[in-house]
Amino acid sequence: MDRIINRSFFEEAKEFFSKKENKKMAVLIIAGVFLLIVLQTAKGIGDGKKYIVSEDGTVIGLMRDSVDQEAVFPLTVEATRGNIKTKRDVMLDLKARATAMNDEEIAVADTGVVELESALDSMIRNVEEGAGIRVMLPLSDEDISYEWRKENSRTNYALLLMIPMLLIVLVENDRKRTRDRAKARCDEIRTGLPAFNDRILLLMNCGLIFHDAFFRITESYAIRGKKGVFGEMLADIGRKSSEFGRPVERVITEQAVKEGVREFSRVAGVISDSQHKGTDLTKVLEQESRALWESRKRLAEEKGRIAETKLTLPLAVLLIVLILITAAPAILQVEGG
Repeated sequence: MDRIINRSFFEEAKEFFSKKENKKMAVLIIAGVFLLIVLQTAKGIGDGKKYIVSEDGTVIGLMRDSVDQEAVFPLTVEATRGNIKTKRDVMLDLKARATAMNDEEIAVADTGVVELESALDSMIRNVEEGAGIRVMLPLSDEDISYEWRKENSRTNYALLLMIPMLLIVLVENDRKRTRDRAKARCDEIRTGLPAFNDRILLLMNCGLIFHDAFFRITESYAIRGKKGVFGEMLADIGRKSSEFGRPVERVITEQAVKEGVREFSRVAGVISDSQHKGTDLTKVLEQESRALWESRKRLAEEKGRIAETKLTLPLAVLLIVLILITAAPAILQVEGG
């Protein structure tokens, strides 16, 4: 459990993308994002909207198929007067011929950002009122210079950023699922361990040695229809010991290292010491029994607190609905009076 939690993001990402199905998913995401970029770049061509672009990439004019239809162009404009600059993202809305007005001169203020903003507003209104199929964008007016650029360049950068973001989300979701599975397995082992400890203790007090007591318990788990995580683990330990002729205590110790559950590791260490050093196993298991049941009690309390937290929001919603239902007739009566 601790080994899974302590793994770095890059280790888990490497493991995640080493799987064939995850590689396919990553390729599909990258291809989908690039397809969106292509569609975004070509946006406007199909519905009769075109940008007139200079050699340096700035937009100098707009073109539409018909003056009888309204056309919207997303642009970024930067206005400069001396050392004063202002930048704005605009949606230039070229009116249809029926609603277009005559051009008016831009009232250019003398100094200051406020005056520059006012001049920029006036210039944008004049551009939007242009009634022709081709509308040339003003690049300068007296002492003000304008620089226009297509807005979709920023959108393309944002779409490119979606690739690492989506890949990170995939890895994080996989990490969360892995941790949830590991925690659920750990909780089931901690839940089943006290009963296993007491059954071993009971059978040994009845005269059985540890080896026979362990296999008696695994046989009882095999008879059950549903063993659960802990039962499956004990059955697997018994199977490995029988098939490969290995001591049960050694297989239990290896499984405890693999699982990383503190309580299970402690019980495995007690069993291993008893088999190799000859210590009194029943006496130590009696001491462990109290600690294991206390651990299970704390686990149940923790799950109870988590359940209470998850129920807080639904209960709050139900309470609000109840208040509204109760108070609605009185409110309607007051408004009607």
